[in-house]
Amino acid sequence: MRYILNIILAISFVFAQDAAEIKKKIKESGLSESQIRQMAKQRGMSDAEIDAKAKELGLGDKAAEGQVSQPTIEDIPEVGAEDVSIQLPETTEQGTIQEDEQPLETIESSIEDFVQQEGLDIVEGEELDIVEDNLILESKGQPGRQAVNYYGYNIFQRDPAVFQSSVFGAVDPDYNIGPGDEIIFMLWGETQFRQVLTVDREGFIFIPEVGQVFVNGLTMDLLESKLFKVLSQRYSSLIRSNGGSATTFLDISLGDMRPLRVIVLGEVAQPGAYQVSPTTTLFSALYYFNGPTTLGSLRDIRLIRSGRQIASIDFYDYLLSGKKINDVRLQLDDTIFLPTRGKTVSISGEINRPAIYELKKGESLQELMNMAGGLRVSAYLDRAQIDRIVPPEERDALGMDRMFIDVDLGLIMNSKDDYKLKDGDKIQIFSILDLRQNIVVINGAVVRPGTF
Repeated sequence: MRYILNIILAISFVFAQDAAEIKKKIKESGLSESQIRQMAKQRGMSDAEIDAKAKELGLGDKAAEGQVSQPTIEDIPEVGAEDVSIQLPETTEQGTIQEDEQPLETIESSIEDFVQQEGLDIVEGEELDIVEDNLILESKGQPGRQAVNYYGYNIFQRDPAVFQSSVFGAVDPDYNIGPGDEIIFMLWGETQFRQVLTVDREGFIFIPEVGQVFVNGLTMDLLESKLFKVLSQRYSSLIRSNGGSATTFLDISLGDMRPLRVIVLGEVAQPGAYQVSPTTTLFSALYYFNGPTTLGSLRDIRLIRSGRQIASIDFYDYLLSGKKINDVRLQLDDTIFLPTRGKTVSISGEINRPAIYELKKGESLQELMNMAGGLRVSAYLDRAQIDRIVPPEERDALGMDRMFIDVDLGLIMNSKDDYKLKDGDKIQIFSILDLRQNIVVINGAVVRPGTF
């Protein structure tokens, strides 16, 4: 703030000097006509008295002298130079005081009167901080649906070898011997030798001094029994004689095992023949051809052998529980068939695994929520919404192709009755509001500001 000290000194020249000197002092003071007029009014002069005094001093005819019109001088009562000083703002947008502005002293006096009247406390010596707080909304708009992916299909992008059984260790007793397999048999005791034989394409092995033996399709137990009978005819010490014990013993094992060739058909990207590891099962075979496309089913994967279906697996069992239920080891020329995906629904929002799921016949909204990992703790139970495509056979009766259905999740979860879903349903689980009603917020000159 700057001070125009003793502005009355300029005004006092009206009474002490001639008109020329008064004009000079007014010009040096830098006051506008409106400022001088306002000061005169504050000292009790009327507009008529101000105009008369200006005319007397000859300050209203500047335009006649070819100059821009200047403020007029008002007749101001004589006061001492030391009586009054006026404080003006350092800078204003126009550099002038507006006529309708009240003096600072008047405003402060009005504020003090109001504070005393209302009984308010005044904080002295401290500047109060103004805290801008966001408005807490007590309502929330319905969110849009989030994009979700088909559940389970991305797992087949991994390396097939990661999901195969180990080729080391004991061979599965149910493994079927076939062309290309290496059979290792050893005799030890009274007679000793070791022989590695390869099954030919007709399924035979040739044992020196014994001849050909057909082994194709035999399991390890059956192979050992057959070879024992054949070799005991040549090596009598393999069997007990004269009530004594056998003096020669037989061991059978497998060396290198042939790869399997299987046929894959149905909803796959590249149907055809695939070569897989000899330890491959129906579950692990899916990785060789990257599983089904999203048009194919994960709930009904079929194994066909010799023209008939011998097994069907639900891959969701493996994904959700890690259990390989009804898994079967593959054999040469088996066929894997993947049918079209069945009833499909999506669930999104406040659910742990939002995705698009395939449902079996009879599975309901309750089973769907279990597959999706259950509701989040922030789920709103009083209302969920189903976006449904009306089945073709019901459209004429309802007069619509699509519809929204609001359901009470709390009632459904506590009910013993299943809530049936239809193909194409889209379920959205809403969130509770981000609103807390039992709090107060304290800020300012306190030891521990915050939310309580």
